[in-house]
Amino acid sequence: MAKRMPLHVVVRQILALFLVAVRSGISRCPDVCNKPLGISDYRIRDDQVSASSAHDQDFATFGAHRARLNLTNWPAGYRANMKKESYFRWIKINFDRDMVITGIATQGYGSSSVSEWVTSYRVFYDKRGAGETVYCTEADGLTLKLFTGNFDSNSIQHQSLSIPVATRSVTINPLLWNNNIGFRMELYGCKPEFHFVAVITVWNSRFTLDYANSKSVAYLNLKEEIIAEVTDLLARVPGFLFTDLRTLSPQSYHRRQVMAAEIEIYCIQSSKVTVEQALKTSIQNGDSSLLGDYMNTEDRFDCGCDLPKVTLELEQSLENATVIYSSDRFPLRVKFQEANCSKSKGYQRFWEVCKCEENTRLCNQMIPYGPSKPGRTKNLYPRLFGPGYMYIRCLIRDPARGNLVITYDYGYVRIILPPLVAQVTGPSSVRRGNESVVMLDASESYDPEKKHKKTQGLTLNWYCRQENVSHRNQDQLSTVAPSDVGGCHGANGGKLNISSPLLHIDVENLRGNNTYVFEVVVQKGSRSSRATRKLRVLEPFVLSIRCTTNCGAKVSVNQRLTLKTSCSGPLCDRIIKYDWLLLNLKSPRDNDWIEVPNLEDKILTDIDSPNLVIPGNKQVLKESSKYKIRTVVTLANGFTSAEEMMFITNSPPHISDWRGGCSVTPSEGFVLTTEFNISCSGWSDDELPLNYEFRYQTSSGVLVINSGPPSHAIARLPLGKITVEVRVADSLGASTVQRLEVQVKPIPQGDIFKVLETSATGGDSQLQGLVNGGNVDQAAQMAYSILTAVKDADVANKDKQAVKEIILQQISTVEVNSMQQVSQLSAVVVMATEGEKDIAVSAQEDVVGLLENMTDFITSQISADVQDVDLVQDIGGSLLHGMSNSLSKSAKKANVYTEQTVGKDKMEDGDSVETEKIQNKKLAKKTLYLINKLGSGLLATKVPGEKPSVFHTHELSVTLDRQTPAKMAGKTIGGGKEKVALPSAKTLFGPDAANLKSVDAQMTSFNENPFTWDDSAKGIKSSVVDFSLKKDDGTPLEISGLKDPVELFIPVSRQEQKTGNKSDEKYFAKPSDGSSNLRYHRIDIPSTNSIVFFEIQPERGEVFEVFVSAQKKPTPTDYQFKTRVPDFSSCTAYSKSTGYHNCSNNPYEISLSSDVTGKTGTHYIGIMFAGNKTDQSHSRVSRSCGGHGGRQKRSCIGVKDPPTTLPHRRRL
Repeated sequence: MAKRMPLHVVVRQILALFLVAVRSGISRCPDVCNKPLGISDYRIRDDQVSASSAHDQDFATFGAHRARLNLTNWPAGYRANMKKESYFRWIKINFDRDMVITGIATQGYGSSSVSEWVTSYRVFYDKRGAGETVYCTEADGLTLKLFTGNFDSNSIQHQSLSIPVATRSVTINPLLWNNNIGFRMELYGCKPEFHFVAVITVWNSRFTLDYANSKSVAYLNLKEEIIAEVTDLLARVPGFLFTDLRTLSPQSYHRRQVMAAEIEIYCIQSSKVTVEQALKTSIQNGDSSLLGDYMNTEDRFDCGCDLPKVTLELEQSLENATVIYSSDRFPLRVKFQEANCSKSKGYQRFWEVCKCEENTRLCNQMIPYGPSKPGRTKNLYPRLFGPGYMYIRCLIRDPARGNLVITYDYGYVRIILPPLVAQVTGPSSVRRGNESVVMLDASESYDPEKKHKKTQGLTLNWYCRQENVSHRNQDQLSTVAPSDVGGCHGANGGKLNISSPLLHIDVENLRGNNTYVFEVVVQKGSRSSRATRKLRVLEPFVLSIRCTTNCGAKVSVNQRLTLKTSCSGPLCDRIIKYDWLLLNLKSPRDNDWIEVPNLEDKILTDIDSPNLVIPGNKQVLKESSKYKIRTVVTLANGFTSAEEMMFITNSPPHISDWRGGCSVTPSEGFVLTTEFNISCSGWSDDELPLNYEFRYQTSSGVLVINSGPPSHAIARLPLGKITVEVRVADSLGASTVQRLEVQVKPIPQGDIFKVLETSATGGDSQLQGLVNGGNVDQAAQMAYSILTAVKDADVANKDKQAVKEIILQQISTVEVNSMQQVSQLSAVVVMATEGEKDIAVSAQEDVVGLLENMTDFITSQISADVQDVDLVQDIGGSLLHGMSNSLSKSAKKANVYTEQTVGKDKMEDGDSVETEKIQNKKLAKKTLYLINKLGSGLLATKVPGEKPSVFHTHELSVTLDRQTPAKMAGKTIGGGKEKVALPSAKTLFGPDAANLKSVDAQMTSFNENPFTWDDSAKGIKSSVVDFSLKKDDGTPLEISGLKDPVELFIPVSRQEQKTGNKSDEKYFAKPSDGSSNLRYHRIDIPSTNSIVFFEIQPERGEVFEVFVSAQKKPTPTDYQFKTRVPDFSSCTAYSKSTGYHNCSNNPYEISLSSDVTGKTGTHYIGIMFAGNKTDQSHSRVSRSCGGHGGRQKRSCIGVKDPPTTLPHRRRL
């Protein structure tokens, strides 16, 4: 008995393979090619199955005829005789005809008392027409395939053949088995009926009358060579079965007289495309020395419609050919059996004829002989051809599929011995995505004097143009290939370099929603005639690209360019991907476009997004250049369509002479007292008027001094070395930035109070005057300068705070009217609220009120179509900075906890503190609301598919993302340690996903939990305080009842173990003498939801007594909780060498919560040496919280289930 091998059993489903039979013009849709072939239901007879041996050599009882799948009556399967077995053991199945084998299913011997089955085997089959037996291979056609068998007696193991085969005999060769070869089986497949016909020219051959006789030696020899050649070309192509020759026929190919072999290719239907392409490729690559050009493929099945049948009343042999005379008009009679479906009504009958010379036995070119018209008999005029044999063929074509030949019949006549007309036939419309090639047929053009020659002797020229373009002088048109898009899309159309009467048009090269005019000009000498055919090209959808920002006549390279796609049509919802390309015109003369490399790394959107945002600060675009932007959309079925737009980039203003530029005077001065004059001159540009923006950077972002047509500005600048930026922009937004350095000195110490009083603190201060006069811009700039002046001045902190509060009080009353003012006031708020020092509640209310006014203004102004999104987002970031500072201060003063320090002065009056907490709580809540509102506003500046925007301050982080529902689903928001992972679109949005154009996500994080007024705040360890999904209008997206969760990732911070040579800190405990020998430690229980774990490890087996009290130090007589450490009550094993082990709880760890003492906040732990070592008796049990069957004491402490928040741990 062979050793049982471990097997990984994989149940594979047999391939669904479909075959179609075509008989006498009748087609049908076959069953799938994975049907049982008859072993299990006895359609395969007992005499068709044999084996190399049988159990006890009793073939009648245990022979191969019992190897039938699911056989249960005794004996339930085939059993081998291992004593009589040779090296090659086999079970063979013979069929009455060729069959296609696609799979096999096996079982072991079906008896509970006998455990016999095959675990591995090989499959051999008789190669059709080769007289040899070969093995089944893997998909590469070379490697021997090993089939996995069974692992028990009754389970069924299905296996697919990597390459289906056609054969009359299959042999199973068991390799490994359990105990003995016990076997039941079924083969799966179908009859080899499905095939297509490949029409291929025979290399360097011409049809002769010798090949008209299928019994001639020349015909039979060539048939044998063709079958062998094609079999060799396709032998290793998965799905190919065998081939046969239907007939040899004369053909016309590229105006050449050729002979074509009509080859029947039998294959698996699902492999038809692969087999066909493999054959085409081999022919095109010249792999065949016999076959030349692949002409066309004829499909021999139609599941939706019976094939029509055409019968030509002519003999197909030369011996019996009808003899006619050249003076006769011969009616070509044909019987046509219509298909039984509606689409067959459009089928057309076409005739082709070929003249064969009787003396040379050579046949001339196959020429079209026109269509048969319903109700009329087609006549042959022999005088047009002269004496000889005529090969006449009637074809059934489908105009809806480019005049595809459906079927045909042919015959011969023997004959003994006329005007210039241009005609074009073909479809009138085509839809891209449904059809790839259409054909226009001008073969009915003829010379009336020699009508029988059709287009022979005529010159055909094809022209193509769009309907709204006329050809005034066709001789001046450039000549292009039919596949050249420019031939039809050019401004004047083009002449096609094809003279064939059949024009094949690649639909993919035509532009949708356009009508094209194809014209054929037929010429002979001085005579000419022309015919036109209009072809309307329909699109599956209409795709367009529109610009939403930076959309002037020229694009500014230093501003973001936002492009959006829109789609209308029935197939828009099937778009699965967009691909963007940016092309730069390198040489206008040569129209040479080059692709901008690594575009995906330079844009703000994903490369497969429906929208494209090119930033203005990464120098993606060059000045004064021409660009082409192209997007290629892909449908689920692989169809692609492209749309593109062109734009020209602008050049920024420049200094027209050497004296021009910008300057500031004076170059240095004093804060508050010096007015700096910034002026520009000599700037020039074609796009007028010019705009001058004066600004400088602050700690929170940009502060705009002034922006507009004036080329000068007067400003009081803040303290320090200030870099003033002057941005000179033309009317289209292209700009140049010039930077000016200014040194602003502090106010002399002796003048500081006087200057502050004049500027801000006095009753009629300059700041108050500016505010009262509505001069918001100058008021904000002065306020900022005052704040910088007092920041580092030698002034008491309380005086600094007083100045801040006065400024905030005055500036909070202004009315915000511009984005420029938002940038200025944001800088004031940030500077006034920066630092550790608190400000009064009233000042904080002024801050929040001002933040609210600015938020209301900015959210009412911004949208995805604003022109300077980068500036808006910069200002939004400054505003968030101010909110961060405000929230930080309000949250700290709204804290529910009151620090209690022993030995300190009494706390402030309780009512006053509580009132202030309530006020700060309201302010904190209001600020959180403003953060969310501003986030919604900033989200409106983004387009779906744009990469997330992250706004950072010292305390606050806001992540904003706008995506389509499909892109938002499954996405992880946040790039740091804390992030949110979303489930699938189906789970997250359900059936509403189709109605959502985009989904917004906003995640707000704060270093310290701002909800300090809630007693559970300190138990929250995540800095993410808000995560919301919104619709594109900012309204919340209701999410509930999710099948899969929205996951929040929170990093767990653990105290790292000390390493190196430094020892852990040690403490000493003394024996109890009453109340004075306790060593104290202090811990904090932050909330009622928190549990504090601490560890006490005595050395050398000592025992400690532990006492705990809230808010005061315990004594051995005055405490709220007492225990001993270590506690081995949870340990279940003990040994002298290792001590106690198998402990469910840490004997040295104590957990403590407010349930024990009834309080939160500060707790004191007293530790004292108990004076005796740990009891080594295993029967000793320390006191536990379980008690002795009674009620648990309030002071009891034990190990609890971990809380939802991360517990605090401390080691003592």
